[in-house]
Amino acid sequence: MKVMFYAESPKILETVECVFVGRDSSNPSAFKVHRIIENGRSSFIELGGIDSADSANALKGHYIFLSRREMAEPGDDEYYWHDIIGLDVLTERGEHLGKISAVFPTGSNDVYVCKSDKGEILLPVPAIDDVIRKIDVTDGTIIVELLEGL
Repeated sequence: MKVMFYAESPKILETVECVFVGRDSSNPSAFKVHRIIENGRSSFIELGGIDSADSANALKGHYIFLSRREMAEPGDDEYYWHDIIGLDVLTERGEHLGKISAVFPTGSNDVYVCKSDKGEILLPVPAIDDVIRKIDVTDGTIIVELLEGL
């Protein structure tokens, strides 16, 4: 099957034995990973039990999920997107700006989308020293210093 990766790289799948496939994360089906062929942002993946075009087409529009247990721990100052989405964004003065609603890559860096009832703020990453002062996944917060115009 041809799949589009939202992860930084399909290499994340090189060490996993099993993936979960579903329309959402509430009730996915497990599949053994047989082979992955990288092809840029999209790749080809061979899953156990998916042995025909019809069975592959039945999964069109579905998502691939990984068990956290099978994923490598991120390095220092690295985070998985699913750990960032939902964090509260606060200024250094304690003002609540909203929550991270999405993360998207721009090529040179990622952008965190902070959404509140007042609108959206786009936070460039890895501008750790300039904008993102502290990320505390355990505490559920990101501390920021907004630059002029943000």
